[in-house]
Amino acid sequence: MAPPEIADCLFNLDDAIVIGADPWLDRCLDHPEDVAVDETGVIYAGGEAGQLYRIDRTSETFTELAATEGFVLGVEIGPDGDLYACDFQQHAVFRLPLGDDRPAGSLEAVVRGGPDQRPLHPNYCAFDEAGRLFVSDSGYRRKLPGPFDDSDGCLYAVNPDGTERVLTTEPAAFPNGLAISKDGSTLYVCETGTRVVTAIHLDDGEVTDSEVITDECGMVDGLALDVNDRLYVASIGDNAIYRVADDEVEPLIADPEGQLINNPTNVAFGGPDMRTLYIANLGLAHITAIEIDATGRHPTGRA
Repeated sequence: MAPPEIADCLFNLDDAIVIGADPWLDRCLDHPEDVAVDETGVIYAGGEAGQLYRIDRTSETFTELAATEGFVLGVEIGPDGDLYACDFQQHAVFRLPLGDDRPAGSLEAVVRGGPDQRPLHPNYCAFDEAGRLFVSDSGYRRKLPGPFDDSDGCLYAVNPDGTERVLTTEPAAFPNGLAISKDGSTLYVCETGTRVVTAIHLDDGEVTDSEVITDECGMVDGLALDVNDRLYVASIGDNAIYRVADDEVEPLIADPEGQLINNPTNVAFGGPDMRTLYIANLGLAHITAIEIDATGRHPTGRA
C-alpha cells in the first residue's frame, strides 16, 4: 500500500502544532522517540542520548530531568505517577520518580536484562489497570524488510508482585509500540518487521488468543487508543498517522516531505478530555500535536 497523499488525509499539515523547538533550533529536543502525558497535561519525552524531558505545553519550555546514558525509546506514566522509560542499549526499563518527596533525577532499573538475557532490547512499555507492566522486547535487529524466520522478539510482563515472565513469543518480528484497552482485555502490538498490528487477547493477564488487526499502515511503530477506543498507528516509513476503527483504516495526517512529521515513532493522547494527539518524531527535534474533537475531526469541523 502506497503512503497516503496529504489530500487523502482527514487533517492538513496546517492543523499540526510544533512543541519543544524554536524555528532556529536554539532550543530543541534530541530526536524524541516517544511521548507521554500525565493527568495534568505535562508532557514527557525521551532523547536518543538517554535524556528524559519534561515539557510544559503552555510555555513550550522543557527541562532535562535525567539521563540513562543509553537510548530511550518508549516512555510511559505508571499507575504510581512516575515515569517509566525503556532503554534499548541498557537492556532495561527505568523508573524516574516524579513526586516532590523523592530526589529529582534518581533513576531505578525496575527491569534489567542483558545481551543474552530477557529482555534483550526493551522497546515500549504499558500498564493495565491491575498494575501489570507489559514490555515489548524487540530482540535483535534483522535487516528490514526481512526475512524474519529467526526473529527473537517477544512480549515481556512484570506482575504487580514483581515476578517477571515472557508473556508470549508471538509476535516476534521486532515487536514495538503497545497500547492496552481500558478493561485490560486486549494488548495491541506493532510488529515492525512484518508491518502488522496485532491484538493480543488477555484474561487476567494471560494470553488467550491473537489476531492481526491491519497490515495497511506501512512500517508500523507506535500505537495509542483514544477515549472511544479507536486505534491510532504511527507509521515510521510513511511519515503518517493512521486511525483504525470499525475495520476501516483512515489516513489521519501525513507529511511526505518530513518537515513537521518525520519518522513518527510513538503517539499519545493528553490534554482536556484527552483530545490532543501528541506525535514523537525520531527524525526531528520536536513533538507534533493535533487537536481532535469528539467526532474524530478537527475542532473547527473542517476535516
